[in-house]
Parts: sequence; structure tokens; C-alpha cells
Amino acid sequence: MNRICALIVSASLSIVVLAAEPKWQQSLSADYAWSQVTETGSLLVSTETSLISINPVDGSVNWQRNDMRELSPYNVSLVHGTPLALINEHAGTLPPKTQLQLIDIQTGKSLWDTGVFQASNLIAIPIASHNLVLYAADHSGGTPWGKSRKDLKPGSYISGIKMDTGEILFDTRLDSLRKAVRHPSDASGGWIPDMDLNGHPAPVIEGDIIYLPFTGLTALNLRTGEILWETNFKTAHNGLKHTAARPIIDGDVVYTSGAGRIYAVGKADGKIIWEYKVGRNYLIPELLLIGDQIVGRIGGTFSSGKKIVQQKPFGVVALNRKDGGKRWLWKKGKKGMTNMAYLEKRQWLVVADRYKLYALNLAADKKPKVDETVQLEFKRSMGSVEMAAKGASVGAGLLSGGLLGGLQGGLKALNTSALEDPPTNISQVGDDLIVRAQYHLLSFSGESKAIEYSIEFKPPGINGFALAAMGAFTALNAVANAGLHSSWGTRNMALDSALSISGAFEGAVAQRYAASKQADNLAFFLTTAEAGGLQLLGINLENGEKVGSVPMAEKEPKFMIDNTTNVVYYVIDGKELAAYPF
Repeated sequence: MNRICALIVSASLSIVVLAAEPKWQQSLSADYAWSQVTETGSLLVSTETSLISINPVDGSVNWQRNDMRELSPYNVSLVHGTPLALINEHAGTLPPKTQLQLIDIQTGKSLWDTGVFQASNLIAIPIASHNLVLYAADHSGGTPWGKSRKDLKPGSYISGIKMDTGEILFDTRLDSLRKAVRHPSDASGGWIPDMDLNGHPAPVIEGDIIYLPFTGLTALNLRTGEILWETNFKTAHNGLKHTAARPIIDGDVVYTSGAGRIYAVGKADGKIIWEYKVGRNYLIPELLLIGDQIVGRIGGTFSSGKKIVQQKPFGVVALNRKDGGKRWLWKKGKKGMTNMAYLEKRQWLVVADRYKLYALNLAADKKPKVDETVQLEFKRSMGSVEMAAKGASVGAGLLSGGLLGGLQGGLKALNTSALEDPPTNISQVGDDLIVRAQYHLLSFSGESKAIEYSIEFKPPGINGFALAAMGAFTALNAVANAGLHSSWGTRNMALDSALSISGAFEGAVAQRYAASKQADNLAFFLTTAEAGGLQLLGINLENGEKVGSVPMAEKEPKFMIDNTTNVVYYVIDGKELAAYPF
């Protein structure tokens, strides 16, 4: 077995880097909370008092809604392929209050509004392919919205709402939702937090059927609201978010995980074809189907919504897809575990822990075989470096300047006995693998089996803020859960007709993605500047070269990155937004 040592090239920023110039600056009427980019490139900004749309070209305000305040990213769902956003507001527990609105993100106007009604919000899923909003809530017997629902008895329901009109199509009672693990809402506060399903993987859709992963696996007909079958088993961790894998549909089988087990479930009837117990209380947040195998990652870095933890054991398990028989189990990872990357040319499954990158041979049988190990010289003490990863779905609200929704400003340091910088993500750029930690970046060539570059950044060293960036990294556990299925992006013809999808919207989307083809593949790190203070440094992932920086004066800066066009939106003093194109 070959061993390749990684040489660290210091980038502690004694080197002067050209600072980017702001394209525009725009004052905000209240303190910034979070932002996300729409498909047209416009910026949705949430403040303490309003929701604002900002033009990315000149920073002008397109519209402002002062009736939408203190929203969570989880409760603002952009409807892919349309100029729409579903706003799902909820507050209070005694009694709980909820309000749904569908707005046109080009004008800010509501297409429909339920008004405030009494229910505990769980999740709202817009599905453009079916002209439908699927909404789950606990109804306590108070007055719901809709005249046809006056007799709705207390219980947990999944409701189908016609997207273009707000008409209620069905209310399906689903008692098992009362047993679903719930996590604190990103927007909740006070002594009694609002609890919802934000810590679960996303459902998947095939045809007219949606497969819900909240209490095991439940198949629901999107046309009628009928529950076709329900198979219950424990999925989510009680205290940590995104600990189960997003279900995968393949042929007649749905594969999923939960509570240390991997399941193969019959798509037609919900019967468990096989299940494999990997280990008691093991977390399996990621699954890959590769050839005749299903491969699962064990452990990693997770969020509770208030703190970041590493959950061991760290490893990988490979099973036969047909019967769930174990091919091999490797759990020698130490102090961390990244996501999995598949190198098809070499039939490698690649992961990294705190110390090494491992290339696991997928042809192995009975015992794991490590073809290559690469020593990762990531040894600096833990600093407060933020990184936003290319392609990590900023538009889905997963990354927001490294601060993830309600995690903003509220994260606590990782509970570890050593100050370390474990890598948290592997991504593929061309034929290379990019390994990322908070303040380290390394490129490994699968062809030459050599380190192409390895960069170390000087950490700012801000106590108490050290792991704010990890909110972004743990979000990468959830990147695989973003979206539902290929049908998620297909609009319903009736919806198109009702909304009169404008040429301006289509043109703006086309222009934005044409521009993305010209954008470099960049990653961003927050680090110490030569003259003092902090700066956000842009790195080209193709060659490891520095391309520019944004000076940041705050001790705990807030920023968001449009990864499609490589524009950094920096929040100055909490109430001013500046755009820096790279």
C-alpha cells in the first residue's frame, strides 16, 4: 500500500492579496438575519422586520414586505423553475399559530394567503410538477383555515393545497407524525422552542408518489392524498440533525437508513426486503448506490441547532444491494469523517478523517481494502475560518456566510479534547479531489495519486466563534437531501397557465446560468489579513491560486456567497449589504 505525504504550502497571508472592490452597497432598514439567492440571481434578504428583494445588478430594492419578519430559511421555499416562493410562518405554542403565503418573487405580491390559523407547523413542501403544496401540521382543534375544514378533528395531518389558487385538495390524517422526531425550529426562541421536521432528510418523488422519511418510510399519492403504505422504524436522532440518509429509489426498491440500520423497502407495498444492522446507535447520514453495492457512511460532523459535535464511530460499510449481505465494514476513521466521493475510473470510494485520506477498493470482499492513504498535514489549532463550498446549494438556504439559518451567532465550540481542524468535505473538480477543512485546502489527483496543492490559512483565532463555519460544513451532510427528485424541477402545465410565467423570468434564469459557465470554480476562506483584521479569501479550486479578497472589519462577520456567479454579499455593521464580484 502506497503512502503519499502531503507537503503544506503556507498561505498564512503574509502575502498581499488584491482586494476586491464592491460593485454596490445598499442600506437595510433593520438588522440582517440571513439571505438566499433566487434562480434569477435576485437576493432575498430577511431582517428583523421585513423580507426584502434586492437587484443583484445595482443593489436597488425590488420590493419589501414588512409583514414578513424573523423568518427562518427553512420556512422560505423557492419553487424551482418558477418565480414563486412559499412563505411558511409560525410562532407560539400556546396556542400555536401558522400562516402560509405563496408570493411572486419578482413583484413581492401574494398569490394567496391562508391568514393566521391555529396549528403547529411541521413542514411545507412546494411541488411544481403537481401544482401542489404539501403541508404537514398538528391541528389542535382550533379554527383551521378553509370553510370546508371546520370539522377537522385534532391530530396530525398532511394537506394538499393547489399551488396556483390556495384551494385545499385533501386533508390526510397521519397519526404516526406525532411520533416523528422533532428538532427546534431554526427561527424558534424563548423558553419553549417551536419544534418541526427540519432535521430530517428530504422526501423523494417518483411519478405521483412521494416517499416521506419522517417515521420510517411512508408512500403518499400526490393526486389523491391517499396513504398507499406505511413502514415505521426509527430514523432521525433525537438531538442531532440530518443523521439519516435521504432515501434512494432504484427500480422497485427504496433504500434508506435510520438508527444504525440500512433498509431496502419494496416500492409497491412498503415491505422490508432486507435490513442490515451496522451497529447500535450508529449514524448513517449518507448512502450511495454503486454497481451491485450500496455503500453507507458512518458518523461525521452534525449540528443540534445550537452546537456542533463529531459523532463516532467513523467509517464506511458496503452491502450487497440484492440481499443486504455485508461485503466489508471499515471503521478506522479517527476524529472526523467527510462525505464520500466515488472515483469510477479507479473503483475507489474516498473519504477523509482528521489525519488521512483513504481510497477504499470497492472490489474488496469480506475485508476492506485500502488502496491508498494520503497523510493530511492539518495540524493548526482550531481557528474561526468560514468556508462556503462551490455547488453547495446556497439558493436552497443551506449556506449563508457559513452561518446556517438559526445557527447564526449561536454555535458553541466542538466538544473535543484536542484543538484540531478535521476535514469535513470532499468534492470532485475535474479529475481531482478537493479536501476541505476550516482553514486547510488540499487537491489530490486520482490519476497521478499525488498532491497537486495543499494550502494552510492563518486562523483569526476568535474564541467562541471557532466553529460558526461548521454550520456550513454540517450543512453538507444535508446537501444530498436538497431537492426531491427529477420531477421536482418540472412545472405543471396548469400552473404555468395560471401564473403566466413571464419571458422576463425565463430570460433572467437563462442569462444567469449562461454567466455561470464563465465563472471560476472557487472556494472562500475567512482568515487573518496581513494588515490586521479579517478578510474573505477566494481560492481557485483548479490550481489553488488566490484570486482576490474582501476585507471584513467585524469580529464575527456575516456574508453569503452566490456560488453560481461568484459574488460575495458582505453585511457591514449588520445594516448594510455590499456586493463583491470575483
